[in-house]
Amino acid sequence: MKLRELLFKLADEGKIPELTNDGITYKEDVLEKIKDDLLKCDQFRNVIELKFMMGPFMEDLDGKPFTARTCRLTDDYEFVGHMYLYSIWITPAIFDPKTMRESVKDGVCITPLYYDMDTYEPRKQICVDMISGEFDNIKNKSREELVELFNRALDNPDEYLRNGIHHVFVRGKFEISRKNDW
Repeated sequence: MKLRELLFKLADEGKIPELTNDGITYKEDVLEKIKDDLLKCDQFRNVIELKFMMGPFMEDLDGKPFTARTCRLTDDYEFVGHMYLYSIWITPAIFDPKTMRESVKDGVCITPLYYDMDTYEPRKQICVDMISGEFDNIKNKSREELVELFNRALDNPDEYLRNGIHHVFVRGKFEISRKNDW
């Protein structure tokens, strides 16, 4: 199981705090509780020893100071060897502005909250996607059909919301191996 999937699963089970709209950062207090789960996930399976950092600066076993570095985790990354973990951060949902208004279901989508670039006013839209032939023949479509379409979207907004991507950032001292390295 990938780290992102594991974190969402553990949050659903109530073992760790749930992701908020602002993203979430898990530090030593939470990570210590899920250490065994972390070591079982795909990206941590080659970690020999996992220790947690109380702050972004620490000394290694030889007494040499080091600073935590940050890495955006991708599916082909694996941690290897000895690892000092400071935090895991899941970003807020990120949306591609090019696909943000594409239909999700029944030719409709509800956009995520975004801010107007000129006025900085928060906005959300319900978008109806029609091919040009349908748009030209909109007079043939009854008002009741369009109202019913909007009502379905408003009654079940989760089904029509555009999903974003949550990235995972790991901070600590570690070595990374890429699965696709030759």
